[in-house]
Amino acid sequence: MSELFDIVIVGAGPGGLAAGLYGSRAKLKVVVLEKELPGGQINKTGFIEDYPGFGSIDARELSEKMTQHAKDFGTEIRSTNATAVRKNATGFEVDTTEGVLHAKSVILATGGSPHYLGCKGEKEYWTKGVSYCAICDGPLPIFRNNP
Repeated sequence: MSELFDIVIVGAGPGGLAAGLYGSRAKLKVVVLEKELPGGQINKTGFIEDYPGFGSIDARELSEKMTQHAKDFGTEIRSTNATAVRKNATGFEVDTTEGVLHAKSVILATGGSPHYLGCKGEKEYWTKGVSYCAICDGPLPIFRNNP
């Protein structure tokens, strides 16, 4: 048996969680699908220093706050992978690893992920000089004034 949602959101990064929050605030039935941890790519860093409203916050704490905020308004969050989206006569079908969901609307908030080089030392020195986000990591002392 499939379920009908007003909105199915694929991706639980900041964009997906914000969309879930606002959909739920509008009293819509919303589910957010995430294959990893809610919060998205920010979970793969330490401290966030460029998120509006926070001078500096632990990435996991920020993810938890965003997730809880969306849940507080009724957003359902499921740990599953969306594998296909199809338009049909009444809306959309979203295939997941848990089954098929039906939705009036679908929001794709899939975010991004870095492209790893696979070179020696890349994993060992990640966050210790190896960086994947110039905007986030550029101001860090290790990169300042280094051409």
